Amino acid sequence: MFLSDSHKEAIAHLIYALNEKNGFVQLTGEVGVGKTIACRYILTNIPEDIDVALILNPRIDEIGLLRTLCQELNISFGIGQKANELTHLINSKLLDAHARGRHTILIIDEAQNLPRQTLEQLRLLTNLETDTQKLLRIILIGQPELNHMLSAHNMRQVAQRITSRYHLTTLSADETEQYIRHRLSIAGCKQRLFSKAATRKIYKLTEGTPRLINLLCDHALIGAYSLGTREVTPSIINKAAKESLPHVRVESTGSKSKLLTNFLILLLLIVSVIVYWPVLRSNLNQLWQKTSSASKPVIEKTAVQTAKPEAIASDASEINNIESPSRAPNPSPKSRLKTPASTSSPDLSPEKMGTMKNGANIEFRLGIPSEGEG
Repeated sequence: MFLSDSHKEAIAHLIYALNEKNGFVQLTGEVGVGKTIACRYILTNIPEDIDVALILNPRIDEIGLLRTLCQELNISFGIGQKANELTHLINSKLLDAHARGRHTILIIDEAQNLPRQTLEQLRLLTNLETDTQKLLRIILIGQPELNHMLSAHNMRQVAQRITSRYHLTTLSADETEQYIRHRLSIAGCKQRLFSKAATRKIYKLTEGTPRLINLLCDHALIGAYSLGTREVTPSIINKAAKESLPHVRVESTGSKSKLLTNFLILLLLIVSVIVYWPVLRSNLNQLWQKTSSASKPVIEKTAVQTAKPEAIASDASEINNIESPSRAPNPSPKSRLKTPASTSSPDLSPEKMGTMKNGANIEFRLGIPSEGEG
């Protein structure tokens, strides 16, 4: 047996129960932490002046409890005897043992499965006493559900008679490593078969529960043997956990490495942006300025194209008085302005012809229709 700190304290409470003269002693713990092992450790080291009655299957009624107790204490009874008759036989046996200087202890394993009426019958058995001490001491060993059952209002009489309580915890990370080495040494192995990383993985998957540690390590050793290696690695532990611990979620090492790679890439991008931010900001400003300057002519051209015909005609009339540049192209016949029909003879003087020519050139450059609508 591997005695962790928690197991040592649990055994100390059980030893206290052997010497205690009153009431119940309660030992609780999760599944597989070693409650039954601690109980058997006590039984193998029981003092010679103590008689022990052990009940491993508590799913029985009141009559079944009394009959089982009679069988454990070697008390003869009849099949048809009632509860009060069986209680009288037990009381006589306990008084006889007390007269001979012996003590009697009743140990009930898996006590969370006790029916409420059977638990009440146990309380009545603690009423068997002398003027100085109880004739029967009871040790209840069970899972944490036992605490919930005893906390009920109708169980307060039993709960008040519990003189000692202890909750057995799982192994720590260091105790898990010590436990594995202890088991290997008992088997005759003097070398390290589990790497440090594998031991940490075992603790993470089992949360320090001894029963699960045994199961996982057994499958891992078989896996290492099949691979021809003398050391159990975390990858072997993961494969063994998928076979032996189907309820436990196993994270693959590949997904972890992929997640770490993605994180490093993201971190590198963030650092690069921070380092090169001044240069990047300068380039962005230059690009913005170029884009702004390139968009100005487009805006101006659009403004000219969308101007009202009245405004364009006004501008054209003002420009008529300005002499046309020499590089302006000669207007085509279609671009000449048509003058409205008049009954009077047209003015074909050189001054009038020059004015008309200048107006036609200006209107052509401004994009005014050459048919005279403007």
